[in-house]
Amino acid sequence: MPLRNLLIIAITIAVALVCYRTAAKNRYANLFAEAMDVVDAKSLTVVPREQLFDAAMNGMFGKLDRYSRYISGEMFRDFDEAISQKFGGLGIYVERHVQDNSLVILAAIPGGPASQSGLRSGDRIVEIDGEPTLDLDRKQGVELLRGDVGEVAKLRIQREGEFLDVDVARRVIAVESVVGDSRDDQGNWVFRLESNPRIGYMRLRQFGERTAEEVETALEQINGKVDSVIIDLRHNSGGLLTSAISICDMFLEPGKEIVSTQGRNRMRQSEHASSEKLSIDQNVPVVILINRYSASASEIVAGCLQDHGRATLIGEQSWGKGTVQNIIPVRPNVSVMKLTTASYWRPSGKPIDRSTSGAEESGIWGVRPEPAFAVPMEESDVWRNFQKRNLRDIETLIPPEQQNDLLPILLERPLLVVEPRDAGSEDPVTPVEDVEEKASSLLEWSDEVLDRAIDFLEPVAHRAAA
Repeated sequence: MPLRNLLIIAITIAVALVCYRTAAKNRYANLFAEAMDVVDAKSLTVVPREQLFDAAMNGMFGKLDRYSRYISGEMFRDFDEAISQKFGGLGIYVERHVQDNSLVILAAIPGGPASQSGLRSGDRIVEIDGEPTLDLDRKQGVELLRGDVGEVAKLRIQREGEFLDVDVARRVIAVESVVGDSRDDQGNWVFRLESNPRIGYMRLRQFGERTAEEVETALEQINGKVDSVIIDLRHNSGGLLTSAISICDMFLEPGKEIVSTQGRNRMRQSEHASSEKLSIDQNVPVVILINRYSASASEIVAGCLQDHGRATLIGEQSWGKGTVQNIIPVRPNVSVMKLTTASYWRPSGKPIDRSTSGAEESGIWGVRPEPAFAVPMEESDVWRNFQKRNLRDIETLIPPEQQNDLLPILLERPLLVVEPRDAGSEDPVTPVEDVEEKASSLLEWSDEVLDRAIDFLEPVAHRAAA
């Protein structure tokens, strides 16, 4: 057969395959559109088409892995704020007063719109844009305080028996993802342990767009002033891969593998290595604190620095979430697809994801401390550590002269306890309030994992300095 005829046949087959695949794809899209039209026209229950679309998307993603999901509505707003580390608001912490149920300002973030408008700790918020707050729970009050940037919140404040009307323009409020152990006189975090200033300390709440920049700032603050560094990744469920890679880069010499990704059928997609962006002396010992709720980007950082001998891990085996989710917009500023497209792998070649074949049986997944540095804990103790740190974070913002009046409000909070995780949920636990036990029980609580890190670092740091 002439070559020209063979070429024509090959092109015809290729075009036919493309047409077949396109037709199959269009067939299901058309069927979905037709089904929605029938439901919209004939269903006894009238449901807006937008809600029908969202329900269909949720159903489709329900067939995928547990970390893939369709995000819309209020969940989209929360997700967007967590990743971007910002929202429109006033910059205040509020809580319900235990005596009269009023909405009280515990602390105003230094330099924020509320602080600059004269609001201060102890002020009671009586009305928000004309709506009384007495019958609102804390969450509802926070919802009213937030809003679009530039909008003015009209507040009625009660202060020392007098009523004041205060207008505050909402601004972009940056959410800190890296916090220290205490604050200085200007309200800035101090990234050294108050009890042992020669040990640096930073707690990463998440891996957002600005987390790497915040870590860099913390390292600049303590460089040359500490003998060792503690990175606390407990209860950090992850975030952006790019952020985790940048943070690893700060601690490694050039050319070290940080993490690799694999797609379908274990095909390697990408490999990330350290550059020349070393931000701290290699002789400074590093300890990473992890627990059962350290996941994803936390596991990338902990696993990478452990594999290269750059950090000692103390705590528990991590959660074991080693998959890559791409964020794909569906409707701009309304909804996105969070789709699992690959898996993470440590420099050692060990899997991070617990769903990897054979991982559950062997126990080789996630990251785990060496046996000498494992600190087994009960579930209730893990959550007490978490809440004790959060309590301390807010406490550092309350002026000393008002702590006697305002701290009892914090200490009367119900403790969070946990219920078993739903098998299909992304979140490892569902916290609920225990009205029988108050936060005041945390006052005498000791952080066993942090204490173990301090005991380990003190002699290590002395040897490194010798």
